[in-house]
Amino acid sequence: MNYWEQIKQQLAGELSVEAFQNWVSKTSLEHMEGDTLRVKVPNEFSKDWMEVEYRDKVRDAIQSLGLPV
Repeated sequence: MNYWEQIKQQLAGELSVEAFQNWVSKTSLEHMEGDTLRVKVPNEFSKDWMEVEYRDKVRDAIQSLGLPV
């Protein structure tokens, strides 16, 4: 399982089912280089929403999982 899938799994346990389905489930790992993950999202609106609403939760999941990104 790639790092983004691990993060998504962590978020699934923290977000409402609706929030996860609407915003996170449709994302995928596009590219990983060094300590940077590039996540593919369905559209620009989703990108903006994820950055504003879920940035801290993603960072927390990375730390909780001990991922080197």
